[in-house]
Amino acid sequence: MRNHAAEVWACDFLQVTNLFFRPLFAFFLIELTSRKVIHVHVTRSPTDLWVARTAAGGDSVWTNANISDSG
Repeated sequence: MRNHAAEVWACDFLQVTNLFFRPLFAFFLIELTSRKVIHVHVTRSPTDLWVARTAAGGDSVWTNANISDSG
């Protein structure tokens, strides 16, 4: 495990409320060693397909969050 510690990422969901009191769901990929956020994607309605696509796209660093209505 120590050999791969620099390559271990964690993922998590965070629910936030926007200014109109509607829920938004954020998906984060975090590099554990540096605690740097690698990937963020936000949607109003997460689906299985959205999660799969978002997790697969986690190999690139995003500087801005992407908000989508349809997932």
